[in-house]
Amino acid sequence: SNVGMLKIIDENYAKKGKIDRFLKQLDAIGIGEISGVDIYGEKKPFINNPDHHRWASSSPGMIAHGYEVRISPLQLLTFYNAVANDGVMMKPRIVKRIEKNGMVVKEFKPEVSNPMICSKPTLLKAQKILRDVVLYGTANDINTKRYEISGKTGTTEYYDVEKGTHTEEY
Repeated sequence: SNVGMLKIIDENYAKKGKIDRFLKQLDAIGIGEISGVDIYGEKKPFINNPDHHRWASSSPGMIAHGYEVRISPLQLLTFYNAVANDGVMMKPRIVKRIEKNGMVVKEFKPEVSNPMICSKPTLLKAQKILRDVVLYGTANDINTKRYEISGKTGTTEYYDVEKGTHTEEY
C-alpha cells in the first residue's frame, strides 16, 4: 500500500529527521548498486537524496512509492529474487556456459553478491507482505492453487519518446 509505505516513512524517518538512515538502509540491501550482470552498459541505480537539486519535502514518500528512483527491471528483479531466496542476493547471469563443438569452454558458477540483504525478522515480514498482496490484495486475480505466488503491484512512469511526455501505467 502506497499509503502504508508513506506512513512508515513519515513516522520512522521523515518526521524524525532520519532520512539519511533510510537511504543508507536502501544501500545496505543492495537497491542502490549495479547488479553486476554481464551486459555492457548497466547503469548504477539513482535514488534521490537530500544533496540532489530536485529533493523536496515530499521526496521520502515518493521514494517509498518507487518514484524519484531510477532502477532497471533486472536490478529490481535481482532484489526481489533475494527476498524469495531467503535474503541471499545472487549476481544475475545471462549465460550459464559457453560451448564449442559440444565441449564446455567456460562455465559460470552462481555468485553471491550479498549473503543477507536484511535481518531474518525483516525478511520474513517482507515475504509475508508480498505473499499477502496476491492472497488478499491488489494482485489477488493472479492467485492460483498450483503455485505460491508473491507480488507487488503499483504504478510506473515512463517517458514516451513519440509523445514527448511522461506516462503512468497501473
